[in-house]
Amino acid sequence: MALVVETLEVLVRFQDQQARLSFGRYRTCQIHLDVIHRRVFHLHQRVLHRLRAAYDFKPQLLSGHHVNHRLASGHAALADWIEVKLRPGHRGRHLVADRETCALRRQQFVARVLVSLRLHCGGGSRPLRACSPCRAQHNKQPRYHVSHVYPPFHRQHSIIAVRQDYSRRTKPPAQAWWPIASRFEVSANAGSGMPRRALERRLRSVLRQIFYSVRSERMLIEQLQYNLVFRWFVVMEMDEGVWNHAVYSKNRERSSRSLVHYTSRALESAGSKWYYLAQIMNRTRLFSLFGMLFVACTALFGRLGQNQRRSVPPAAHPIVLHAARVFDTEAGRIVTPGEVLVQGERILEAGSSVQHPVGAETMDLGDVTLLAGLIDAHVHLFLHPGAEDLQTIEESVPQRTITATLAARDDLLAGFTSERDMGTEGAGSADTAVRNAINQGLIPGPRLRISGNAISIVGGHEDAINYNPEQHIFSNATYANSAAELVTVIRQQFKEGTDFIKIYETGRDSFRDGRFSTPFQYSEAELRTAVDEAARVGKRVAVHATGEPGTLYAARAGVASVDHGYQLSDETMRIMREKQIPAVPTFAIGEYFADHAASAAAGARQHEQLDYHAGQFRRQLAAGVPMAVGSDVGPFPHGTQARELVLMVKYGMTPVGALQADLLNGAKLLGWEGQIGALKAGYFADIIAVPGDPIKDISVVTKVSFVMKGGVVYRK
Repeated sequence: MALVVETLEVLVRFQDQQARLSFGRYRTCQIHLDVIHRRVFHLHQRVLHRLRAAYDFKPQLLSGHHVNHRLASGHAALADWIEVKLRPGHRGRHLVADRETCALRRQQFVARVLVSLRLHCGGGSRPLRACSPCRAQHNKQPRYHVSHVYPPFHRQHSIIAVRQDYSRRTKPPAQAWWPIASRFEVSANAGSGMPRRALERRLRSVLRQIFYSVRSERMLIEQLQYNLVFRWFVVMEMDEGVWNHAVYSKNRERSSRSLVHYTSRALESAGSKWYYLAQIMNRTRLFSLFGMLFVACTALFGRLGQNQRRSVPPAAHPIVLHAARVFDTEAGRIVTPGEVLVQGERILEAGSSVQHPVGAETMDLGDVTLLAGLIDAHVHLFLHPGAEDLQTIEESVPQRTITATLAARDDLLAGFTSERDMGTEGAGSADTAVRNAINQGLIPGPRLRISGNAISIVGGHEDAINYNPEQHIFSNATYANSAAELVTVIRQQFKEGTDFIKIYETGRDSFRDGRFSTPFQYSEAELRTAVDEAARVGKRVAVHATGEPGTLYAARAGVASVDHGYQLSDETMRIMREKQIPAVPTFAIGEYFADHAASAAAGARQHEQLDYHAGQFRRQLAAGVPMAVGSDVGPFPHGTQARELVLMVKYGMTPVGALQADLLNGAKLLGWEGQIGALKAGYFADIIAVPGDPIKDISVVTKVSFVMKGGVVYRK
């Protein structure tokens, strides 16, 4: 027996509030009873993943389709319960069968759409509600028409920031929007030969598709910025849930009649006062799809857009930064007060007091500590939270490159002015375009050292193991199965503009009963060949190496760094100390995976492995192994990776030691020793400010309030 299932609804109850999340109307199809449970389970996991990522809830203990009230760690429950419903319906002659067995009611088909967000802004402001037309229909069909998401957003949320900014800068003229909106709706399908659809329904379709792939609040803005310009305004029907190049090509005839075209005309007709349309954000009765659309517009052209404009050259006049404190990286101490004199892209002087040349601009940053811009030695600009393999399959390289530019911006605004990109995960050498665009001042971002696609063996780390060969699913790394092939691939990557080479030296990890093991992928001789080939042109090799004997082979071969390093033997640690090969622990990614595991059991395993890594880290510190700071950000949200320094202190380093590992060892590892990592005369003016004293409380590095890179202020 089979059902005709047309909607999948998830009802989430938050204490005395509830939210309905609709994951799209699937094409009418027959789903056999024996697969319903599996589909509902996967849907349930998607709900939890979205809510955990978007609203910073902790992972829950799952029991069927319910969640427990609290974790063993004491975090508040995500929800009192989560109920997943399959709502059967009928369209035409399709009828529901086996109704009683499934305890489902037959109901008239109603297209479900995610219409609006209800945001609690805090500070006594009223919640934003759906617009009156939607509310009227909602009252008529309270269960089926409008879905609201109730969890409160924190006050620093991007959407709230946009709304507050435009509330300050604009006045909401009541008549500004509706004439344009009516003209917009009337003309939207003119001459298209397509059935005319109401603007509200069209925007619902757009919004639903945007929310389809949102995994975090930061990613919401990224998706709006990218999708509204290029991806979703192709006027796709609601059943066309996931974009790909084939769908876009199929719809390109309609794209000229799309919302982008008519939105542009509407904004042009509004003239220089187009931004008054932000009154949608200022009137609680009107915040719905129109409001969300113009959140995107403000993100594109307004406050958030300021961080995306083409970089300006450094100021011609000197700048004096004054603060309560400055961190002396090499001495490992705080100087009070602190001043830095900047001319162009370089530092002229730094200390408790500096010269104030005639015509110099003085910036008094207040009760903050100035320190050199942070360095992340292990990032993945081409990854974002979610299933990595699905990203590389479903998302085109151009799309991933655009996402990488947004990731670079977020990292810079978080205080990371220099980074080492450790592999594009199947995007080839696309990171060269991002690096070059940053260097040319086209986009904001940190200084980059890039590796292009990492190198691995067939069947090794990052390969598509056990895939269907007919699907042509390839590895996220470039194959090289011998020393000769390594040389060929390395030469090709240097030809494409990479700065260094990344090699996967160990394969899939295994951690059972407190014992860690991992297979090596290249012999010591093969690694030495790779290191020698890179050295021939003045470049270096970094390795992904989690355990023995791969870590020992890498140390003996003389690699630039051993990334992850969960397990190092005494001999390996001795060689790394003597050769000054830094380990890059990457704790932040381990903590993120543990806190966002799909189940309690998986989370417990991840935490056990994290504890094992922490114990090994303390052994490495005691053995004198040099450390650099790398977070492995990408699988978790960009701009949050300063957590890595907090964890390194938590697991055994001093705050001064963690900062010196980040700034001094990081500068050396990236090949910019003597140019970044300290506030000294002649160094690049890469300067950040944090509240409080990082020596007393390392967590202040997660609260960067000022960012200057190369003499240009990006955040203030």
